[in-house]
Amino acid sequence: MKKIVSIGLMLVIVLVFYNSNWFQSTFVYGQFYENIYSAPFDVTQKGNRVVIPIKYKYATSYGLAVSVPDGEAFTFADFEEGSLRYRFISKDQILGEGMTLPLIGKNRIVKDGSSSIDILIFTLPISGAGDDLTLDLEVITPIKFLNGYSGKITCFINPYYESK
Repeated sequence: MKKIVSIGLMLVIVLVFYNSNWFQSTFVYGQFYENIYSAPFDVTQKGNRVVIPIKYKYATSYGLAVSVPDGEAFTFADFEEGSLRYRFISKDQILGEGMTLPLIGKNRIVKDGSSSIDILIFTLPISGAGDDLTLDLEVITPIKFLNGYSGKITCFINPYYESK
């Protein structure tokens, strides 16, 4: 009987460890860091708006980034003001709202010939949210230094988790 309990306890421990963000981000890197959303969104035009359905697999931090198809785009950029209003909505209720992060060079990522900059970090799941969770983004102050990329700008969301 003790042997069965020990084996059962070991299986539970292995499953919990296997399903942890640390294990998934370290050993199943490509799958863990897949985008949960990616689509064109022009942040250079005031009033532009997008409603993003939020479907995710991992309970962790996520980052919303803006990306342009130029690996050097943010290298010498003059990071001007630019902000988007965000709202997390579920069951016709606003669960959280605010303005995106200030644009600073340290939040940039260069990968595969594209440059990205993080503009919002959030944690999922959001308390009180149902399966209909959406992220509503609206450009309040256009990100003017990206004007040269108008029509080629995308936004994406992926896990922002860093294993230690």
